[in-house]
Amino acid sequence: MLYLIPIEPYEERYSEQWYRWYMKECQALNIKFEMIDGDQQTTTLENNQVVLSPVGTNIYKMSQLTKILYKIKNGNIKDGDKFYFFDGWFPGVSSIKYCVNMLGLDIEMYAFFHAGTYDKYDFTYQHNMESWGKHLENAWFDIYNKIFVASEYHKNLLVETRNIDASKIYVVGIPIYKEEYMADIIPGTIPNSENTIVFPHRLADEKQFEDFRFLEDYFIRKDKHWNFVVAKDVCNTKKDYYNLLYKAKVSFSSALQETFGIAMYESIALKCCPVVPNRLSYVEYYPILYRYDSLFEAATRIERHITYNNTYSDFNHEPTFEFNLKKFEFSIRNILYKIGVCNA
Repeated sequence: MLYLIPIEPYEERYSEQWYRWYMKECQALNIKFEMIDGDQQTTTLENNQVVLSPVGTNIYKMSQLTKILYKIKNGNIKDGDKFYFFDGWFPGVSSIKYCVNMLGLDIEMYAFFHAGTYDKYDFTYQHNMESWGKHLENAWFDIYNKIFVASEYHKNLLVETRNIDASKIYVVGIPIYKEEYMADIIPGTIPNSENTIVFPHRLADEKQFEDFRFLEDYFIRKDKHWNFVVAKDVCNTKKDYYNLLYKAKVSFSSALQETFGIAMYESIALKCCPVVPNRLSYVEYYPILYRYDSLFEAATRIERHITYNNTYSDFNHEPTFEFNLKKFEFSIRNILYKIGVCNA
C-alpha cells in the first residue's frame, strides 16, 4: 500500500492541483493507495499569508500524523507499505519512525522537498528557525529512503549545507500539465493580446516585488505606458490567473529564492514570455536569452518582448521549454517509479 501525505489543498496554490494529479496518476497506474488528509482549518490563505498558516498547517500535519499512528496501532500498516510526503518538512516523521522501529515494521518513507532552513531566503530561515531546524532536517534526511527535489540547484544546495547522502536525492522537476492550464482559458481569448507585464509571485520579501515597481517607473519615464499587473491584486482564482497570463506578453521574476519556479513555467505553458534573473534554478532551466544580470538588462528583455510580440525569440517554439514542459508531465510518474510502485 502506498500512503500519500498531501499538503493542505489551497486553490490559489499548487497544493490543490497536486492533490488531484497524484490521485489521478495513481488511479491510472492501478496503484493501491490511500490519501491521508488532515483537518484543514481554512480553504483560503488568510490575513495575507504568503505560504501557509503557521498554526493551521501544523494542525493539518498533526491530524495526519494522528491518523497514521492509529493505523499503526490498529495493525493496518504492514511490512512493505510506503509513505510519500508531498512536503518533507513534516515534524511528525520522527514519531512514525519511532513506532515502526519499536514494532519492527519494515516500511519505507519518501518525500519531496521544496525548501528549508538551508536556504537563507526561505521563510523558515528568515523567521530564525535555522538554529534548530538544521538538526531536524538532518534527522529527516536520514529517515527518508529517498528525497525528491525539482532542480540540480536544489540538490546542490542540500549537499553543500546539510549532512545528507547525495545518492538519496533525485531531481524530478515539478508536474506541469499544459493542457489543464489551457482548459481554463476563456474561449476566443487571443494570446499575447495585451501589452501587459505580470508579476506572478507571492508577495513575499524574497520575491523582490520592489524590482517590479522599479521597472514600471522606468518605463513610465520612457513614456512606455504598459500594464504592470500584480497577479495577487487582480486574480481570485486559478482561472483568473491563467487568463491573465495568456493575454499578457511578459511574466517577470526577480526572486532571491527559487528551487524551481512554478509560476514562471505556468507562464511559459500559457504563452507568456519569461524574464528571469541569471541565478538560482533559473540558470538550469532557462536559456540565456530569457535571463538578465541587472534590472536595466531586464528592461531591455521586456521591451523587446513587448515590441516584437515575442517573435524576435520565437520562445513558444524554444526547444528547451518544449522539452521541459513535456518532460514535467511525467514528473509524478517518475516519482512513483522511483518509489517502486509502478513500472517505468
